[in-house]
Amino acid sequence: MSSDQILITGLKLDSRIGVDDWERQVDQQLVLNLRLQPAGGFAKAAQSDDIGQALNYAAVSDCLVKRAAQCEYQLIEALAEDLVAQLFEQFPMVEKVGLELRKPAVVDAAEWVGLSLERSR
Repeated sequence: MSSDQILITGLKLDSRIGVDDWERQVDQQLVLNLRLQPAGGFAKAAQSDDIGQALNYAAVSDCLVKRAAQCEYQLIEALAEDLVAQLFEQFPMVEKVGLELRKPAVVDAAEWVGLSLERSR
């Protein structure tokens, strides 16, 4: 398996998320960093210079922004797993996902809280 990765960093997602009542009243902005490993790496896309042979990161970003906006979870863990499942469903080329999801300004003494996970098909 190739170790080629597509990186998407600082993707802003709006979602209703949180345990406290005040958190569930408004959309909150989350920040997503993503590492995607396409099946077979970049070789076919690089040789053909054809977007049809590549993982379209604009489409990936749009998919995740839309999905997060539809979700209402209490925990970012649940949202993170949902986003990974959506990636595997919508983009069969994706073999492995590394995801970091940050929730800014939720703990007074911290810039952000978050999680990191890695999943493979």
